[in-house]
Amino acid sequence: MRSIIISGLILAAALGVSTAAVASATSPPTPSPAPGSPVTPPGFAVTFNNARLLPAQQAAAAKLPPSDVLTSTSCVWAKDCLAVGYNLAANTSASGAPITALWNGSGWKPIAVPLPAGALGAQLTSVSCKPGGCLATGTYRIAGGRDFPLAASWTGHGWTFAKPPVPAGGISAVRSAYLNAASCSTPASCVAVGEYFSAKTNAEGMFAETWDGSHWKVSPIATPAGGAATLAAITCRSATGCVAVGTLAPKGATITSVLVESWNGSSWTRQAAPTPAGGGLDSYLTSVSCASGTSCVAVGLRFTAGASSTPTATGFTEVLTGTTWKVHAIPVPAGRDSEVGGVACTAPTRCFAVGSTMVHVNHDYRYPYAAIWNGATWSSIPVSPVPRTSSDFWGGGFGSVDCVSATSCFAVGNEGAIHSASSHGLTGVWTEPHWKLASFG
Repeated sequence: MRSIIISGLILAAALGVSTAAVASATSPPTPSPAPGSPVTPPGFAVTFNNARLLPAQQAAAAKLPPSDVLTSTSCVWAKDCLAVGYNLAANTSASGAPITALWNGSGWKPIAVPLPAGALGAQLTSVSCKPGGCLATGTYRIAGGRDFPLAASWTGHGWTFAKPPVPAGGISAVRSAYLNAASCSTPASCVAVGEYFSAKTNAEGMFAETWDGSHWKVSPIATPAGGAATLAAITCRSATGCVAVGTLAPKGATITSVLVESWNGSSWTRQAAPTPAGGGLDSYLTSVSCASGTSCVAVGLRFTAGASSTPTATGFTEVLTGTTWKVHAIPVPAGRDSEVGGVACTAPTRCFAVGSTMVHVNHDYRYPYAAIWNGATWSSIPVSPVPRTSSDFWGGGFGSVDCVSATSCFAVGNEGAIHSASSHGLTGVWTEPHWKLASFG
C-alpha cells in the first residue's frame, strides 16, 4: 500500500476540472495575525498577478531545480500559510530533499530546509500550523534505503528536526516506517499517524505518535492479526479528540477497504465506516476534516476493474453525522477518472475538497479539481487546466487544502510533463468565486 498512499497524493497520473456553479456564502471578517504565528520574511520571489506564470519563469525566480512536489499546506490566517514537500532532483539517489515555503498573502517564499543529521535524503508529507508554530512530518532515509519517521518544528526562525521513535521492536525490527500525516490542536499537542514494515516478516502495520512540545511517544494502535493497515491522514480538534483515516486489509482479504480510527487522548477506537459499493478493487481514504466532534468529512478513491488493463479510479467522500458515516458521490466530468486528495471543513455545511481528474483512455492529461459541500450535496468548482508548456502533455492537480474561512482556501499539489521526470509544485488560492494558480519551483 505504500506505493499508493503518500499523504494524500494518490495517483501519479490522475487529476481534473468541473463546471457546476458554486453556491455563494458570506465570508467572516479576516482575523488579525495571531501572536507568535510563523514569521514571513520579506522579498517573496513567487507572486500572483492574476495570471499563472510559466514554470520556467518561476524556476528562475525561485532559483530551485525542477521536480518539486508540494504535499501539504496549513494556514494560521489568510496571509500566513506554510507549505511543505520534497524535491527529487536535488537528491535522486536518497528519496529527495525536503522543501518548504511561506505565504504572505501575495506570494510564496521558498525557505531552506537542511537535512537532519545522519540522513541521506528526506521528504515532508504533512504540516499542521497553529498560532505560535507549525509541525511538519515525513520520512528520512539512511544507508541501505531504509526510511524512518521525521518531524520538524517551525516557529518562524528556522527548522528544528526530531526523529520520532519507531513502533515497538525498535529500528532493528523495522524495515521502514513513515509518518504520513500530523495534526496539532496547539503547537505543543500533536498526533501523527503512519505505517511501518516489519524487517523480519515485511508485514505492514499502522502506528501513531503523540507530541507534547518536547517529546515524541509511540501510541499503540492495533493492526488486525495477519492483516495490513495504514493511516494516511488525521485531524485533531483537541488533545482528546482526533479522527484518522486510511486503508485496511484484513487477513485473507484480496482487496482493501476504508479505515477510520478515533483518538480520545489515551486510546484508539475503530469506527464503523462503509466502503463504497461496487468498487471491486481497492478503496482508500486519503484526508479528513472535522467541523465538530460529530461532523466530519473524509475523502478518497476506489478502483474498479474496467474493459482496459488500467483500472478505473473514482473519487468519493464519506460524511460523519452524529455517529454514522455515509458514502457520498462527488461530481466529476463524464468520462474521466478522479481522485480526491484533500478536504477542509469550516462548518458542518461548508467543506472544500480538492484533487484531480484525468482522461481514462490514455491518462495523458491531468486537471486540477475542487468541490464544495453544503451539508447535503457536493458542487464542483471550475478550475482552469494547467497550460501546456512543453512538447509533451502537461497537467497538474491538488493533493492538500486548508481553509481560513468559508470562502478562502489554499491548495497545493504538483504539475509536470506526464512522460518525463520533471515536476513543479502547484499552488492555488481560492477567494470565492475565483482561483489563482501558480507554479512553485
